[in-house]
Amino acid sequence: MICPKCKESHLRTVNSRNVKDTKRRRRECVSCGHRFTTIEVEEPVAGYYETLLQRVRELEHVFSSGKQGWAGAWQETEDKLLIKMYYENIPYKVIATNLNRTYKGIEMRIIKLRKAGKL
Repeated sequence: MICPKCKESHLRTVNSRNVKDTKRRRRECVSCGHRFTTIEVEEPVAGYYETLLQRVRELEHVFSSGKQGWAGAWQETEDKLLIKMYYENIPYKVIATNLNRTYKGIEMRIIKLRKAGKL
């Protein structure tokens, strides 16, 4: 670890404390005296944040792909297919696979279509 100000690697820990699933350490550079805080994240928590970050990147891709956010994510042709498969009593998991959607996404869309009077 290096000092963010002078880039020296000789540091000392001034204070250390546990906060939830992290360790916060107050560090001081021996060379220039600059103090700064570091946060150490335990591995399971880091994995959670990595998964969360991956999901955010997927959502950024959806919003930047020319679709108009969530309102444009479902196409009219998908709704027609969903309605047809719904009335044919095809299981939601099969519908989700065919439409390349999640099971929960299919459930939520069916609820919206019912509210809109289309089902």
